[in-house]
Amino acid sequence: MKFIADAMLGKLAKRMRLLGLDVLYDPGLSDNEIIRLSLEQERVILTRDTGLAARPLASNHLSIESGPVREQLDEAFAAFHPEPQPLSRCS
Repeated sequence: MKFIADAMLGKLAKRMRLLGLDVLYDPGLSDNEIIRLSLEQERVILTRDTGLAARPLASNHLSIESGPVREQLDEAFAAFHPEPQPLSRCS
């Protein structure tokens, strides 16, 4: 499973990468670029941006509600049950 995180979720992206998950994160990406990459690369969008989540082409997303990173991780793992492989990727 592959993910792409918006600019609001940098800490979550880093933690998920440390757990070995494929998470694309670039705070300079626009909403349109995030959607394009998610469609081209079959990535789930992780976002706290309700405007991005509401866009029709961003239907493959998870709206992260929590503030603390640990709770954000819990949300992502509860939704997708990814299999972690700690420290198998560069942070």
